[in-house]
Amino acid sequence: VIYTTRNGLLVGCTMASRSLPDVDAILDMKLRDLMKLCKELGVNCKGFRTATQFQEAVFDYMKEHATLHRAPPPFVTAAANLFEAFAKKRLQVVTIVDGVRELVQRDDVKPWLEKLQMEQFDSWMSPEMFEEVKKSVTRGTPTLLVAGPTSAGKSTLLNALLGEQILPTSYNATTSALCEIKYSAEPGKKYAVVHLNEEHADVKLDLTVEEDRAKFADYVYANREELTEDGESEGSGVPLCTHAEIFWPEDFLKHFTLVDSPGVTEQEGDSVARQITEKFQTDLACGFIYVVDGTRSAEEGAQVGGLLLAISKGTGTLPPTNSALFVINKWDLASQQMRKEEERQEFMTKLERQVSTRWTGLKPRQQLLTMNAKLAVRAQQLGSSTADMKKLCKSIQDLLPKGMDHMILQGLR
Repeated sequence: VIYTTRNGLLVGCTMASRSLPDVDAILDMKLRDLMKLCKELGVNCKGFRTATQFQEAVFDYMKEHATLHRAPPPFVTAAANLFEAFAKKRLQVVTIVDGVRELVQRDDVKPWLEKLQMEQFDSWMSPEMFEEVKKSVTRGTPTLLVAGPTSAGKSTLLNALLGEQILPTSYNATTSALCEIKYSAEPGKKYAVVHLNEEHADVKLDLTVEEDRAKFADYVYANREELTEDGESEGSGVPLCTHAEIFWPEDFLKHFTLVDSPGVTEQEGDSVARQITEKFQTDLACGFIYVVDGTRSAEEGAQVGGLLLAISKGTGTLPPTNSALFVINKWDLASQQMRKEEERQEFMTKLERQVSTRWTGLKPRQQLLTMNAKLAVRAQQLGSSTADMKKLCKSIQDLLPKGMDHMILQGLR
């Protein structure tokens, strides 16, 4: 698979000297075009009658010709450049703070500053104050938070962004513990550390081993509503996982953390918000992606309000509104349910109203994206991408610098 890029974003792939459309474009092809494509690829389609059969034949061809020499997903490529630049910007601010400290301590400058008769001048200009500012500017790790209602597709979305099956996903289960994706300092090592309740020791699992991956899924899928007196998930014998850390050998994770949060519901919203707030006591969110299931009610967008309020109270700050995105997952399925354009517009309007009334300054129409995360994952497995995934990556690439600048400004206040 040979990827071609434009401005850091994936625009297509070339296989066996034949440029292929993206997966979603193949799904939109008419039968005649699919037949022509299969003929050009030399795919045996004898006996095929339906568009689905021809599509699957093309996908099989793509999978067969995929190699291990794949370029990284567009998000990974963009993130690596962004966070390297952010680390340098932090150091530049520290250098400026040191320069100001030296300036105000000069004998020819002190008299001039004293004439300003600034209140609390001595404490503001003390060496201790400058050291505190430097610590604040460099405090914590930039974090991209992915949140939303249960089973909205948050884990699948993160897997699609990273181009690998890092987080476990299941049709009939939902993540019940906050999962942080961090940099693995051990070359080539992919592992997880599961933090359990106080009565159990932490567990380290090798995520390259199928048995350990299954164990990890058991821990993060433990049902919090069916716990035994010993703090285990009833029926599974798995101790309750308070949170998990996933260590992955991607260079951009040296300066950055991705967070997959448990689903927000009316019943457990407070506990989820508490977990996230505790995380952000040390690491600040520079980006916020809220995922909702397009096949369910637009009222799910209202749950973002309680989550944001809890984070704001706990940390004293929120990411700026221009560093937030709202993703309607499974939109293709939702569009099939809402056959009329009026129904789809009504859904969008309701969701926009729900989120904008709870976060002043949002521009939902500009910050609202639609996609199918599962299709994006499949496309990457075939060495391709989807138009919606490219748009999401570009939007994240635009929003993160705003959130990172906000982190630095918070440290200077």
